[in-house]
Formats: sequence, structure tokens, C-alpha cells
Amino acid sequence: MAKKNDIAGLLIVGVGASILGFLILWFTWLMPFLKGDDFGLVSLISGLIVGGFIFLAGIILIIAALYEFFDGMAYLTGIALVIFFVIFIALKKSEYERNIQRKISWFSESVNNTQSIHWEKKGEMLGAFDKFGEIVIPAIYEEVYNDAFRNGIAIVKRNGKWGIIDQSNHIMVDFIYDRIVPTRYATCISAEKKGETSIIDYKGTILKHASKTFHFVDSFGEGPFRVYQNGYFFVNRFGKKLSEEVYPSAESFSEGLASVQVRNRNWGYIDTSGRIAIEPIYMEAREFLNGYAKVRSISNYKYGLINSSGREVIPFLYDKISYPDEDGILSAETETSCKLMDVHHHTYFSLNSKFKPEEWENGKFIRNNCIKIKSKGSYNRFTYGMVDISGSLLISPTHDSIVLIRYESGAYSYNKFLINDKSSFLPVIATVNGTDVSYGPN
Repeated sequence: MAKKNDIAGLLIVGVGASILGFLILWFTWLMPFLKGDDFGLVSLISGLIVGGFIFLAGIILIIAALYEFFDGMAYLTGIALVIFFVIFIALKKSEYERNIQRKISWFSESVNNTQSIHWEKKGEMLGAFDKFGEIVIPAIYEEVYNDAFRNGIAIVKRNGKWGIIDQSNHIMVDFIYDRIVPTRYATCISAEKKGETSIIDYKGTILKHASKTFHFVDSFGEGPFRVYQNGYFFVNRFGKKLSEEVYPSAESFSEGLASVQVRNRNWGYIDTSGRIAIEPIYMEAREFLNGYAKVRSISNYKYGLINSSGREVIPFLYDKISYPDEDGILSAETETSCKLMDVHHHTYFSLNSKFKPEEWENGKFIRNNCIKIKSKGSYNRFTYGMVDISGSLLISPTHDSIVLIRYESGAYSYNKFLINDKSSFLPVIATVNGTDVSYGPN
């Protein structure tokens, strides 16, 4: 004869388990199945088998309690149910991550199917043609976003409104929007209608947490979306707010941080969870690039650099400052001089403020131990010259352009500088540091 407390325990655990199992079955398998959702939160294994086991185990426990057998079974079964529920949560998380990758993979694979499709005008309208010149989408569209398919879909305009089609001309999002902009996420886009912007999926459904529209959605920054609705705040790719904080002004995320202006008008940075990462103590705070951000001091209005932990790496001494290149080299200006330095504040040289270091075409300040400089002349026209790593003048800053080029001849290769004077149409191909100078054809 089972004890009364065992009977009560069996009954409580049995009823709880059967309810829990039914809810798991309903929300993670039955409902998505009935709705035809290909991307349910959990798979057949985690929904049907685990949910079904918990439900059946609950029924068995109820029967055991009513017929007073399996003495002491409540505790062991309770532990087993907890273990299966933990397994279910783990499966759900794993399946959810796989579904996200599945979506992204589907969009990535569909690129290969649309690379050979191109848009052409037929009269006043646009249609799509395959590589053999056969029309695959009729010429019924007024505009095509970026004139191409991207990730298997095209954002197109018809009768003055924007919508989305796939490569079979199937309408994925109805033509009801004044503007549609793709986002960095493969699962959602921003769509504007009557001055209000929504975050929607590729079926045109407003995302679960983005139940209301916004005046503005920034689709192109890194990390969460920057949106505006009576102030700036951030939402994730599901449209859910990072926090309840609303800012007078804010910039997009870059390298995991976004600069925000708080109510005292100071600027600081938040992370992707919405928490303050760098205290709001600056007059200005720009985006992060290569691990550093340009900020302006409240006390002296000068610029300096900080790293992603908020540590000052270049002191607040400069009227202008550039971002470091990938080698950690930057330029910094005052009223009287312009310096080339590294992120450790080591100065290579200082020039008269008339001359400023300029990045080469590859985004670096130093190439072959040479630094391009520029000088502003009449009519705000810039002319260019070159100095070495110590700041000694190599080429006077009187030329319209200087470009570093690489020559190859047989087994040999070497670098030269193409100096072009548009006024005389005489390009000069020259090397420095004692190497010959020759004049090349235009």
C-alpha cells in the first residue's frame, strides 16, 4: 500500500508532467505543423519524442497514483522528468541555431541560381533574362534595387510601390511599400510606408517583437538596428528592444559598440546588450574603426583616441585626428603643425600645418618608407608631394597626383611612383632614394 505522501507526490508530478508534455507538443510541433511552418523552433525529435514522453510519463504517474502502486516512484520519476526537460531545452537551442543557419544557407545557395540572371529594359520597363537571352521575368517593373537579384530575391517597384519577388517572379512581399531596404541579416528587411518603417521578414510579416512601426530604421550598421521613434533606441533582428533607454541622439553599431548621447548631452558607448560599456563623458564620440574611436574632450574641446575598453591612447591635444590605418599609423593636427604618429603616441615627424600626410590608395600612410603629403593651394585645390619616414622632403608638393605602382619584368619586380601633372600632361615615373628617374608616356 503506497503511503499518502507518495500518492500525493505521484499525482502532483503526473498532472504537471502531462500538462508540460502537452504544451511542448502543442507549441513546438503541433502548432508549427498545422501552420505549415518549415522553420519551427524544434524538430520532430525534440517536440514529438521528448514532449510525447513527458506527456505519457505524466499519464502513467496519474494512473499509478490512482491505483496506489509503484511505491516511492514519484521521486525517481520526477528526477527523470527534469533530466528529459533539460534535454528538451538543449535540443531546442541546438535546433533553433540550426534553423537560423538553414535560412542563411538557403539564401546563400540561391545566389548561385540567380547569378546568370540579369535585368534589361524593354521600352520603359525592366525584365529579367537568363544567360541565353531568354526572358525569365516579364518586363513589368519600373525599378530594381541595385539592378540585381541578391540572395535569391529582388526588390522591385511596380505601379509606384515596392515589393519583393523571387527568381520565379513569385511575389514574396506585396507591392505596398514606399521604400524597401535589405539589412545585413538574411532573415529580415526594413520597409517604409507612409513615413513609417517596419522590420519585416521575407513573407512580409512584421517581426514578433516589432509590433509597431518606426520613423526611422538604420539597416546597414553592425549589430542591432538603430531606430527612431520619439528618440533613438536599438532593437535586435527580431524587433525586440535592447533596453528601455531612449537617447536624444545615437550612431550605429561598429565593432560591437554604438555611441549614444544621454540626457546631459554627453556621449558614451553601449554594447550589443544595451548596457553602458564606456561612460558618457565626451563632447563627441565617433564610431570604432580598427579598434579605436575618435572622441572629443568636454574640458578643452580637443580630439584624442580611445580603445574599445575606453582607455585613452592618444591624449586630447589635437584639433583634428584621423583613424589609425591597419598598421596603427595616424595623423593629428594642431593650429601650427601636423604630425604622423602611431597609436602609442610615438611621433615619426611633425610638418608645418600647411602640409598634411595623406593615405595611399591601399589605406595606409606608409608605403616603401614613403609618406604622401598634400598642400591646399588656390581655389582649395590640393597638390601632392612625398616625404620619407623622418619627414625629409623627397618630392615637392606641387603635383596633381602621386600613385605608387608595381612593375614586373621577368623574375624582377620593383616599385615606382607615377607623378602626374595635369597642367603639363607630363607623367613622371620615378623612384626615390638614389634610383633613376625616368619620364614615361602619358
